[in-house]
Amino acid sequence: MKNVQRLFTCVAALLVLSACSMAENTSAENPQATKNDVPPVEIAVPDVSGEVEPNETEENKLDLPSAPISGGVGSTSFPDDIYTPGLGGGPNREPAGYSEEEEDKNKSAGPPMRPVPTPSPAPQIPEDIPPEYAELLEEYADDPETLAMIRVMLEREDRSLELGAAAGLDFNKTCQAETTPRRTFLITCMEVQSGDLSQASHPIGSDLKASLETIARDLAGPGVALGRVEIPLCFWSESTQITDSPYFGMCPDWDYRYSDLAEKAAADFDTGRIAHHAPQQMVLNQPYFLEVAIQPLQKQSDQDSIDESLTAAIGTGLAPGSTEDALGLSFDTIRAGSVMSVSALGEGYDISATTPPEQPLLPGSPTVWQWQVTPRQPGTPLLTFTVSETVEVNGRDLPRTVKTIPLNISVKRLDDLLADTGPDETTAGTQQRSLASDTGSSANMPADTSTSGLMSAASTSGPDTDISGCRWVAGADPDRQAMVLSNLSYSPPVSRLAVTHQDGARMTEALSAVGFSVLQCEDLGQRQTVRALSLLGRMAKARTDMGAHPVTFFYYSGHGVNIEGTNFILPTDIPGASPDDIRDMGVSFEQIFNRVSSTVAPTSFVVFDACRTVMDDQSRGLMRAYSPVGWASGVFQAFATEPGKTAADDGVYSEELASNLSSLPDPANVVFKRVQDAVASRTGQKQRPVYTDGTTGGDFYFKQAND
Repeated sequence: MKNVQRLFTCVAALLVLSACSMAENTSAENPQATKNDVPPVEIAVPDVSGEVEPNETEENKLDLPSAPISGGVGSTSFPDDIYTPGLGGGPNREPAGYSEEEEDKNKSAGPPMRPVPTPSPAPQIPEDIPPEYAELLEEYADDPETLAMIRVMLEREDRSLELGAAAGLDFNKTCQAETTPRRTFLITCMEVQSGDLSQASHPIGSDLKASLETIARDLAGPGVALGRVEIPLCFWSESTQITDSPYFGMCPDWDYRYSDLAEKAAADFDTGRIAHHAPQQMVLNQPYFLEVAIQPLQKQSDQDSIDESLTAAIGTGLAPGSTEDALGLSFDTIRAGSVMSVSALGEGYDISATTPPEQPLLPGSPTVWQWQVTPRQPGTPLLTFTVSETVEVNGRDLPRTVKTIPLNISVKRLDDLLADTGPDETTAGTQQRSLASDTGSSANMPADTSTSGLMSAASTSGPDTDISGCRWVAGADPDRQAMVLSNLSYSPPVSRLAVTHQDGARMTEALSAVGFSVLQCEDLGQRQTVRALSLLGRMAKARTDMGAHPVTFFYYSGHGVNIEGTNFILPTDIPGASPDDIRDMGVSFEQIFNRVSSTVAPTSFVVFDACRTVMDDQSRGLMRAYSPVGWASGVFQAFATEPGKTAADDGVYSEELASNLSSLPDPANVVFKRVQDAVASRTGQKQRPVYTDGTTGGDFYFKQAND
């Protein structure tokens, strides 16, 4: 086996050296040639409706090394018009001139024979050769083709040492391209060390050679013009020979066909890991994105690694390679086949699939199913994921249900969520500080939750609901409303924080400077937090009902944790830090997101400067910080640090966010990118903020260029 691996490495290195040599010749002829001379390409994702053929003229960037290739977020799924070895093509997708009779004839004739080339004269073998070559020469003494290849490698030994650093001989992946009956390239890549396989499809343009060269250059990387090749590509074909390309060569006759290996691997499993997520509470008529991901389990599979891969694919939880446990998802082991179907069903919901219902599973990468789900019935209407395996019975492919996943979701009317329940008599008088009384603002007016009262509140001195611990800072734009909450005064065993009030004051000033009216709150209990969020939602909805397009902004600085997949912020009246305490007295992400959702305001920002660890008073262990929410629709999420990581209580994030938000005349996503870079730089890469832009309808600018 070791010799086979060495042979494989030698073969791949030979391909690289050939590409390097050809690339050097090209560079010598045209020293100015760069990767940008030819537009890059991307794996095309054809229309999943099956009605439109792939666009053969569009060229985008192909980025095979960055993500798994068989479905999932950030990778290419397999629609019905992409040929997959062993699985067949999509229905009624035969190209012109291709008939079922011809297909039957081809099947009966068997695979075409590959021509056996005549071995070239054997080069002179050096007397002093490396031991690994000597072993290979002895092992393949009866194989003229392999011997010829080894001898060529020996001839190039000196040159490989000379170009080793430049040529990138430490590559970890090689790829093969082959044509399919659907007029696409099937690109199959193999990890050199592990042998893991991944596949993708790309349309064939009008020029076969030009299309291959574009893909090969993109795989080779930006250094291809200088002879550096990151991932070599070869072309596998029984009928077409292309020998004059400086970027790729023909796959050797004695090499393995990766697509055959992928087909065999696809049949080499019967179980898989499944992950899914959904909010515990939904707002009536508010859209959500729900996802399910499945990845095969093989004999050599590591379950923890697969769960991390599923988490990264769905986009909820930790980054790949993290040593933390996955957050926010439910996992299980199921029976799995090479083709699986997943559906979302529920009579009280409008459900629209954004991925094909039936997709193949390939080892080494997850396959993702996604739906946009809009609840239309209040209460607890049943929503179920149904997972099926496609099996052949009497010559027919039929679905066989392997798992049903019922979801317990509470659907609330927005007006019920935003209703003001009035002050909490048991805690309102015990608040440690009332900002309203400190500033003498008019926030102590009698409660009036009418639309006219809220409209007036958005443009005058303050809202007409008294929330102890909050004050109102009027802004210039009636369609920009914010809530800033900073919690500091926790009681043991929850640790007291140091600079969160400074964070809140800093953010209030920055938001006011760009026109937001701000409800600034400090040290709120659970009930006061929910009341303040509801007030923010009512004010924005009042503007929406008037035909305006309001923007809401919620900023929180304090403690935040994740308990069994649910994220919470911690109010200051929480009695302890046990999971039961947090579930009973914390404020969940559902409560926050649903009150500032796109049903309330077309554009909403939710910023959590709250990834501080909390001591569990039962186990005395540190509880982890929370992770981004994947099911939210229409909300821009920002976090002070990466999922599962902690941020220092030092004000760095709020300083950078306040400064950039109030000064940069750039789109919101650019502003948060600047914040991400600045915080990472100031903390020596120990703290790296993250954000997810789920907003629609164009760019939002906090500050206009002419302000």
